[in-house]
Amino acid sequence: MRWYQAGNENAQNALPLVLVHGAGASADTWIRNLEALALDRMVYAPDLVGHGLSDGKAHKGQPPQQLQVDHLKALIEHWGIDRFAMAGSSFGALVASLTCLELGPRSARLVLIGSASTFHPGLDQADILQGVLKNQLSALHSPTPDAIRKRNVGSNFDKNDTFEEIVVCQMSSLAMPGRSEFFTETINGLIATANDPNWRVHDRLDQLTMPTLVISGQDDPRADPDQVRKSASKLADCQVHILPRCGHKPFSEQPDVFNTLVAQFLGQES
Repeated sequence: MRWYQAGNENAQNALPLVLVHGAGASADTWIRNLEALALDRMVYAPDLVGHGLSDGKAHKGQPPQQLQVDHLKALIEHWGIDRFAMAGSSFGALVASLTCLELGPRSARLVLIGSASTFHPGLDQADILQGVLKNQLSALHSPTPDAIRKRNVGSNFDKNDTFEEIVVCQMSSLAMPGRSEFFTETINGLIATANDPNWRVHDRLDQLTMPTLVISGQDDPRADPDQVRKSASKLADCQVHILPRCGHKPFSEQPDVFNTLVAQFLGQES
């Protein structure tokens, strides 16, 4: 199991931050954020199960959300973290939200990034997820540099930003045994549970009572900004930032803006 860990271990008064990547991505996706966010706190960026360089295991009939929530909870205990902030992108935002609901007051702050699975009704999910599957499978079946670059820009506003820093890492992670099957099983599991209230948060957003920061792109092809605003209004204590000229990955498309927003939000913790 792999994770990145950065920051000042002596910053005892600062909430540690856990970063949760999206489906088909890896901990490497935070490469433009780790250093900036770790200036005054500990930051942990794990691979989800079956992603990056972490081993996959069969879902065995359980929803993919449960597999990943259990994984995050085990890591939090392993790291010895009591209270924490958590930031999740796309599917990672859904996993982060579910984890925070389970861990209650230990979840002090939450950042939700470009997440249709969190903010869209279940009926919207099948078409969105089929598009995610199609975008990923070509790179999974042939993880060449060009295939990965094409995948990386698929949901971007700027089609010239290929996220070159992590292309080689992605080649290694997508070539690991069983990746295609695991990803397909994950997406199919998300479609199957799109209307299951146990594994959705869209109708439970009011139960996320911790201060929450929502960051999404105005040009996100998956998380519609109007729907994000509408659903985020159900959160008890929420700031919403919709970034112009930005697609599905604000953390990599506009890292300076993203890092500043998150650092300021976390700095508000008393």
